[in-house]
Amino acid sequence: MIYVFYTQSVDDEFFYKGVEFVGLSRVEFKDFDIDMLDGYECYVFTSKNAVLSLKHQLDMSSKKLDFAKKVVCVGKTTQKYAQKIGFKSTLTPTKAYGQNLFSEYKKLFTSKKTLFLRGAKIASNPTNVDELIVYENKKLDLSHQELRFAKNDILVFTSPMMVRHFDSFCKNIDKNIKIIAIGTSTKKALKNRPNHIYIPHQTTTKACIRLALKLKLESIRKR
Repeated sequence: MIYVFYTQSVDDEFFYKGVEFVGLSRVEFKDFDIDMLDGYECYVFTSKNAVLSLKHQLDMSSKKLDFAKKVVCVGKTTQKYAQKIGFKSTLTPTKAYGQNLFSEYKKLFTSKKTLFLRGAKIASNPTNVDELIVYENKKLDLSHQELRFAKNDILVFTSPMMVRHFDSFCKNIDKNIKIIAIGTSTKKALKNRPNHIYIPHQTTTKACIRLALKLKLESIRKR
């Protein structure tokens, strides 16, 4: 079995045969005033959930937003969500990591007043930008749920937070279990695990699942 540990969101539409999705936290949107965004020339999103929170606030009010302003998104998935709600000028960094984003677009953020719409906890430390917390990942209570893993299982972690939540209720797993980390920050969070850790070419949940299915098929062929 392939297990994907992720944060539950409002737009989840996951279904893959042989894949079990285990939500370890849930997104909760924060209320904020849309008008405060007017004073900025550029917005930064390092998660689709920040975009969804903005959409939620727009849906809840009759206020308008200037979608012609520049937007920098951490990756293609977040960019797709930003474009879907109406943003016209969107950029993505060469590598889909928050730290790389803030480094690559440093000059842009220095020249334009920029607002980073973010989660309550982040992996990257931004510079030259103002910050606004627009959502929070709330840990779910898993005390009633017991997961047991076989040595041929594959575990997929979609963020460093998922690693921390997992470690809080499951300390020991078979060292032969393969682990997939969505990116380098998540892999660092797994550094104390003796298991072999893989990273997909793209930092998306779908890319993680494709890699897991490939590893599973290779394992079956070797039996």
